[in-house]
Amino acid sequence: MKYGKYRINMIENSSYQDKKNALCNVGEGVQALAMDHIFHQIGIPDQEVVYVKRDDDFKGLYQGQILMPVHMGVYGKNEKRLPLPSNVTPIFTSMVVYYDFFDEEPELLEYFKANEPIGCRDEQTKNIFQKHGIKAYLMGCFTICFPKRERDPEHGHVFLIDTPAGFDEHLPEHLKKDAIKITHSVPFDTYPVTIEEDARQKEIAKKHLQRYREEARLVITGRLHAAVPCMAMGIPVILIRENYDFRFGWVEKYLPLYTMDDINNIDWNPQVIDTEFAKEHILNYCKDAMFETGKKEVELQILDSFYENRKKEVLNKNVRKCIGDVMQQQSKDTFRYAIWGAGAHCRFVHDILEEMDPSAELVVVVDKYIKGEIYNTKIIQGKELKNYTFDHVFITTLPGKEEAIQELKRIFQEKAETKYSVITTQMKS
Repeated sequence: MKYGKYRINMIENSSYQDKKNALCNVGEGVQALAMDHIFHQIGIPDQEVVYVKRDDDFKGLYQGQILMPVHMGVYGKNEKRLPLPSNVTPIFTSMVVYYDFFDEEPELLEYFKANEPIGCRDEQTKNIFQKHGIKAYLMGCFTICFPKRERDPEHGHVFLIDTPAGFDEHLPEHLKKDAIKITHSVPFDTYPVTIEEDARQKEIAKKHLQRYREEARLVITGRLHAAVPCMAMGIPVILIRENYDFRFGWVEKYLPLYTMDDINNIDWNPQVIDTEFAKEHILNYCKDAMFETGKKEVELQILDSFYENRKKEVLNKNVRKCIGDVMQQQSKDTFRYAIWGAGAHCRFVHDILEEMDPSAELVVVVDKYIKGEIYNTKIIQGKELKNYTFDHVFITTLPGKEEAIQELKRIFQEKAETKYSVITTQMKS
């Protein structure tokens, strides 16, 4: 028996065809480092570990039995990542599901059922699994397992990690003087990603975390995988984003979910958060699952009760506001719209619009790389959009945003700005 870990970036992503528009999210390396820490804490030696790429190429994979924590996001039709090879027994840990994919891939229902219970990072994921009779529990993110630092820095810095546009001008003067700006979007040296590049990106994440641990007196960020590990390390955190989607609901157990609308209500002197309860039970879950003691579901039940006992905020408020503003300007009985970008953000917009106006009609979806259909709607290339009639376009792709705007300017000329809205606020975690 061996124990499996994911490589952090060894995955083919059709949205990023070349090095020019591909960036590594440091949060991927943070997750890998968190799993390293968990393996060390529960006593799994390095020589018993094998590494698995997060795509459908399993050539050269160790052929013996592998027990492996599986933490992944299911964004669209699962990119052939599931089911894993038959010799890999998954321990579903902090799973994230963007939509009910069982409607499209009913064959996966049996796979998850055979490998329940499912540890879910968020309530949407939990609810999707439970809807289909699969045992699932809310456990939050395992990156909360990083150990608390032993001492605070004597003269610490304020780290601004991917904060929203316009945020800096609102930062109090006493924080500005110590502020350091950092991004968790890091260019690749080699793309498509090699094993060596994967290791380099993991080392970058390690250096980021070490710097926060040693130097940060405050972290202000919009990144989930900056806020949570820093909070775990005992660093005061302010979480601020343009919008909070379903992935962030559980975090309100610990932190206020600030947006730019809340700028006057921010507590600029937040306290250290106690995360030890979650750490203990996530480590227990992983240990019980890896050593098959039969107690893993009990640990998930404890975590689920802990996270469900919180004040819950309305999520996606700014996306809802944007869509609501567009809808108010419409005078037609049936609102016809297009979405530019067939990724996860497309699903956010579609599902919220369907909830707000069930009669609204999705006419077409535009995407440069993804082909086929989504929501029984054809996916086309941008140059084909002029052949369709619609009232508004929601641009939901950050890499393709400028291309979308330029094409809409060609189609609608001086009226273009009234014909589209950009909704790309769901920054990667």
